[in-house]
Amino acid sequence: MELNFVRLSEDLAEGLASDGPGENERSMLIEEVKIGCTLAMLQCLDRPHRLAYILGEILDLPGAEAAEALDVDPGVLRKRLERARSAILAFTSSYCGLVSDDAACRCNRRVTAAVRLGRARPDALEFADRAVSFEEVRTAVRRAGEARRALEVHRTSRPRESSVELARRIVAAIDPARG
Repeated sequence: MELNFVRLSEDLAEGLASDGPGENERSMLIEEVKIGCTLAMLQCLDRPHRLAYILGEILDLPGAEAAEALDVDPGVLRKRLERARSAILAFTSSYCGLVSDDAACRCNRRVTAAVRLGRARPDALEFADRAVSFEEVRTAVRRAGEARRALEVHRTSRPRESSVELARRIVAAIDPARG
């Protein structure tokens, strides 16, 4: 059975419980559920879009390098990445409480169902390597969103064609001891 965003959203809605860890309670199982969910989201993308998303968004590989690694035209990669980003953003904005306060799903509220269904095993964690609380992860996600917006401000302020002198000025501004 192929996973898609509709099936995943239905699964998430059916598995919410109030008897899991609280939003501020730290748990390895919360991290296990979160990672499992992000991997499930990736599985909702077809292979070409999933690869474009992983290389271009998660690993932040430059477009030309990602396109070369995938042996596709850079324009094809850009389009795939755009569609994959759009699909992931639409899903997380609607269903993921880490991204949207209006979304019902919370990692901590999925723990009970994940354990019951065998998707998370307290005695044999597959992904988690640290205990987290839903609230601390949500705060980190929101902070990253703000940092990303600031990064985009800088990315849109492209300097004129780079030169050795410009590069030296940038190095001197960042590391005056080297200047």
